[in-house]
Amino acid sequence: MDITKSVVSVTDVDVKIGTVEILHKISANAGQGIFVGIIGPNGSGKSTLIHCMSRTLHPSTGKIRIMGKEIENYSRKNLAMMLGVVPQESMRTFDFSVDDIVMMGRYPYQKLLRPPESHDREACQKAMALTGISHLSGRSILTLSGGEWQRVLIARALAQETPLLLLDEPISQLDINHQIEILSVLQSLTRQGSTVICVIHDLNLASQYCDEIIMLDQGTVYATGTPHKVMTQENIRAVFGLDVMIKTHPTTGKLYLIPIYHRKPVKKGNQKVHLICGGGSGTEIMFALHAAKCDVSTGILSMNDADYSTSIQLGIPCIAEPPFSPITDVSRSLLEESISKADLVVFTSMPYEQENMDNVRIVSECCNKPILLVTDCVSRSIENCMAGDAASIVNHMISTGLATIVTSTEALDQCLGKEYPS
Repeated sequence: MDITKSVVSVTDVDVKIGTVEILHKISANAGQGIFVGIIGPNGSGKSTLIHCMSRTLHPSTGKIRIMGKEIENYSRKNLAMMLGVVPQESMRTFDFSVDDIVMMGRYPYQKLLRPPESHDREACQKAMALTGISHLSGRSILTLSGGEWQRVLIARALAQETPLLLLDEPISQLDINHQIEILSVLQSLTRQGSTVICVIHDLNLASQYCDEIIMLDQGTVYATGTPHKVMTQENIRAVFGLDVMIKTHPTTGKLYLIPIYHRKPVKKGNQKVHLICGGGSGTEIMFALHAAKCDVSTGILSMNDADYSTSIQLGIPCIAEPPFSPITDVSRSLLEESISKADLVVFTSMPYEQENMDNVRIVSECCNKPILLVTDCVSRSIENCMAGDAASIVNHMISTGLATIVTSTEALDQCLGKEYPS
């Protein structure tokens, strides 16, 4: 983006405190009407970058421009007309009222020793309504909770009516309801032309509300762009040291992240498990087996199945067919091979239609391994889990001792090599 057209531009900014380099060669731009999220682990330089953009900290080198003008060339009053700031921490030392604090946002527009005018009061009332603190009018700030105080600071920044808002973890002390409320207000301001730059720790909220993301790592810009571009499994793993599943929300189309928690295997030489599932019925056990570092495979699954998506995200080998297609001879051979290599076969209870009935038939015909049918139905009745030909085949496997009905907990225990009494 041309920096002359940017609301804010940061060019080659370094920050050193003593011998410690906090920021190194930071460059970023934000245009009008954009919600920019700054993400990164603790100590990556997020707050320092906000301090530089608000001129509370001067970079060692580099330039910061607001509306194309170097930030150092603004007077304090004119800069306050350009940007509003919500700091991460703010002391409550004096016994001001909530109204007094919010009215401080009107300072740049007020004449010396003159009382607030009607438009100042209207701006404050609007800001208090937007942040849900109108009912706190007249209260002493010393009586407020941490979350209430945070909303007062946000209201003060909104009352400034600036084209740029800088917020450093503005929702960290808020309950989930007020987090959504405040982020929605900020998002609505961008639709009216304001630019919002906000440090956010919750990656899912950042993905939901931000148009662009700046990902920092160890004082440098690791990645910038849209949430879809920046929030990849590889980037999250490299910067946060966390494995995640990344999915697209079916309603909003936004990304959401699911952490994958690892734990040590119960013992060496965990059993090889082949999982037959579908319709999302295998996702929980796939997560558990993957977290325990088990050797697991799955299939045959349709490529539009939720369990297929889970297997791909987790890197679990999966035999798959196109949607609404019959099982091919190639997939049949692959399933037979996977079963032959497995120590244990696990079925999840799910509806078996014509397209996936071959899963049941193949297992019944070629499997000489222990088979666990997972159901958490109280009755443990096959008829409550599946119907028709599938129920008949599975009942036959149970009656001949080939298959055993277990709960998901019991199945996981056996997959992890724990003994479970029959």
